[in-house]
Amino acid sequence: MAAVPPRSICVVRAEHLAAAQALLSPAYSVVELGAANGELQGAKALIWITDPQGEPRIPELCGSVASARVVIGTRTPADFAGMTGQDVAAWAKTRRTDGELQVIDYTPAKWQALTAPGASAPEPVPEAQPEPEAPRTPQIETEDDADPAEEFLRSTERDAVMPDPPTGSLDEPISVAPERSTIWTPPDQPWFTPLDFWEGTSLPEVDPRWIPAPIAPYLLDAADARGIDPAQVVAQGPTVCAGLIRESIVLHMSEGGWRERTRLWCANVGEPSMRKGAGDDICQDFMKGLALAARAEHEAALKGYRRDHAVYEQEMAAFVRGKAKGEQGKEPPEPERPASTRLWTEDITIQGMALQLANHSRGKIILSRDELAGWFGTFDAYRNSAGVGGQDRPVWLSAYEGKERWIDRAENGGTAIHVPSWSVCVVGGIQPSILAQIAAKLGHDGMLQRFQIAISGPPHKESKRPISPAAVARWERVQRGLLAMIYAEEHGQIRLSPEADAFRSECSDWLLRAQQSGLSPALSAAIGKWDGLLGRLALTWHCIHAADEGRAWPERVVPLSTVEAVWAYMQGFLWPHAMQFYEAVLGDGESRRANTELAGRILAHGITELTTTWLHRRWQRWRQLRQPHQKREVLEGLALSGWLQPVAMPGQMSTRWRVNPAVHDGRFEVQRERYAAEIARLAALKRGNMREPGTD
Repeated sequence: MAAVPPRSICVVRAEHLAAAQALLSPAYSVVELGAANGELQGAKALIWITDPQGEPRIPELCGSVASARVVIGTRTPADFAGMTGQDVAAWAKTRRTDGELQVIDYTPAKWQALTAPGASAPEPVPEAQPEPEAPRTPQIETEDDADPAEEFLRSTERDAVMPDPPTGSLDEPISVAPERSTIWTPPDQPWFTPLDFWEGTSLPEVDPRWIPAPIAPYLLDAADARGIDPAQVVAQGPTVCAGLIRESIVLHMSEGGWRERTRLWCANVGEPSMRKGAGDDICQDFMKGLALAARAEHEAALKGYRRDHAVYEQEMAAFVRGKAKGEQGKEPPEPERPASTRLWTEDITIQGMALQLANHSRGKIILSRDELAGWFGTFDAYRNSAGVGGQDRPVWLSAYEGKERWIDRAENGGTAIHVPSWSVCVVGGIQPSILAQIAAKLGHDGMLQRFQIAISGPPHKESKRPISPAAVARWERVQRGLLAMIYAEEHGQIRLSPEADAFRSECSDWLLRAQQSGLSPALSAAIGKWDGLLGRLALTWHCIHAADEGRAWPERVVPLSTVEAVWAYMQGFLWPHAMQFYEAVLGDGESRRANTELAGRILAHGITELTTTWLHRRWQRWRQLRQPHQKREVLEGLALSGWLQPVAMPGQMSTRWRVNPAVHDGRFEVQRERYAAEIARLAALKRGNMREPGTD
């Protein structure tokens, strides 16, 4: 039977207990010095104190341990809040002789010498030598590039009991509990197109697989024929389809009541020269034709209702007169007002929308605006009371959630309007310069974060090739099918298949780690809504396929293939567009400059695997980043831009990162040559004993 490894315990003063737990857990169990007694029996102990002469209990505590190390100096665990063992090591190496932080192996003789009157500081602990390692692909590191971040791990965590003890040489990163990781890449995660930091836009070419297969041929053919960037139709096309799906069609995401409907918002971001109107025409023209037909039917029904209601009023008046005379009679039934079939609108107030949705056959309306800035400007535009601005925006925000709502306004004569489903799909365009001006006014209430962002590139010459008649017919068949689609309770609940739900759970984990990885607050807030967006898109895709197949209602089970297709769209299209939008269009640019500088060095040196060793020795900006979160944001910014993937999941930051092979395929050759020439120039200056501030 295998021997049980001894426990690893850290002993600190009471005032440092919480800080030590945050820094060393789970490698060590942390106990208070004054309460440490029998639990040290047979343990491997790390005793962190400041003044060895003021701790007379140390020999007593160390008398029963398997082994002990003592950390002494002026620094306490609280001084390293938010850091990892690797970060402490890098800091400690530069101060090994000034008494700020030192580690000694405990023996009675050493302790007696250390606590004797007039005793001097102990000699630094010799650096542990790494075990031999199998040959790897040559990197640009030199022989003396031993990572200082490994030293603290070797001196303190080498003997710790880890959840999954690592194997291999000591300079491999040590894995700890996954929940402490700040960024995570699913196993075998594919690379997406690396962001081009040197261009105004650096977005991937549209992959037809990002659009539901039944409607992709029409949308892409039409975009090519009109000479516009296909990015304009990738998000807007499915969003318009979602607006045709009834609110009664629901995807049950869990047993706890989590439900999603096809309620989507989409914004095309681009200058006026990008022909955003052409993209609107491609995606909305047929829907607006259906709306005209539906409106004509509704007007005919209203005409009949008004006629019947006039008869009802006469019959009701006669009934009341007879009742007054004591006559017995039956009260006439009031005719039912036909439900609205309005499919879309472009300029409407909250009161007007409430009147439409209070009695609506589908429970949802598409709001289409050529310029969303105009819609944002209408918030509270018709309110005359002073000091009440901003009350309309929360109401519009709630239209993304689609819950029941009561509208109480004096304009309605004090009569409350009951809306069973306050639900709106929004599509529109906006210019980036205008958006940058109004972004601050929109605040951080999540208005922008509700939108799928599609950044439009420049137009091209219109294609002479006609749009496929079969593609047009299929697009029209899907929209007619969605308009006619119903789903009743007797059909059963629509749910994800077990395989699809397991995959969705993995996607949720990825989104959670991405939120915790140092993103800007605005981008993090947008990603926070993607868990629900995944469900909404999956239901939209599912209904589109059902309509294409001629089904009267969608099947009860959403398959894995649908959720995988939606996730490919979110990662391949929405993610890079969101990064570009929030970091470049709305960002302050500082993190982008750091990412750009490191990306240039990766190109110039031909790096295929980036290590913290190389960063510490070869990049001065890295050494100037004093806080651990600053270093994480730089590396994870490149990871989220498609340049890096972490090799492992250490406590809070990986020490090795794979480089996307695509960055070395020649697409950034101009930048590589420029950075290589600059680095060579700086190296020549150093050899001449001339050093420019801020250089390598």
